[in-house]
Amino acid sequence: MTASTILLLAYAMVTIFFLLRTHEEGEISGAGWDRSRIAGLMACVAWPVVLVVVAAVVFRASRSTRVSA
Repeated sequence: MTASTILLLAYAMVTIFFLLRTHEEGEISGAGWDRSRIAGLMACVAWPVVLVVVAAVVFRASRSTRVSA
């Protein structure tokens, strides 16, 4: 397995876990399928991507501001 395959698998596992938990919470509360519930499910897919992008930006910024001794 390549590193990208492992990262994609980890991303999918985290996404599926949070999708299932969000769906379960909605079912327990008895809420219908409104915009908020659908937005919550879509956020389960989006937040890991945002986390990776922010981490990459911080990493690049820290490398560019590093002062050599």
